[in-house]
Amino acid sequence: MAEFTVVESGKRRDRHQLAKALHEANVNKAALVVAKVDRLARNVRFLETILSGDVEVVFADLPQVSGPMGRFILQQLAAVAQLEAGLISGRIKAALTAAKKRGVKLGSFKGAKVDSALGTQALIAKADERANDFGQVISLT
Repeated sequence: MAEFTVVESGKRRDRHQLAKALHEANVNKAALVVAKVDRLARNVRFLETILSGDVEVVFADLPQVSGPMGRFILQQLAAVAQLEAGLISGRIKAALTAAKKRGVKLGSFKGAKVDSALGTQALIAKADERANDFGQVISLT
């Protein structure tokens, strides 16, 4: 029906592509298929908001999860992802502080030219490949 690529962190709530995907699924009475739980949400409250909405959400990494027990498992996985995001953030802040104390100049431009379109194309190709893996398993009706 439609494909959306969300590249923002699962910690963020304000993801334009996710909002569009939820709207599209709601309008067409279709399920939203998400590659991984922690890519959708690294926050229990945000995941609960999405799961309690009008759109059915199917996780490709956990296709067998459903019902009350499935919702409980998803909440626990989101709690672990939320903890992991907090720990990663703390480690990065500590590493940046230590680097700064050592005199490393942070945020400098190294002169490399980056074509963001190539990164986007690579992400889309990877998502297409993953979707093809599940094409025989998941069908939206």
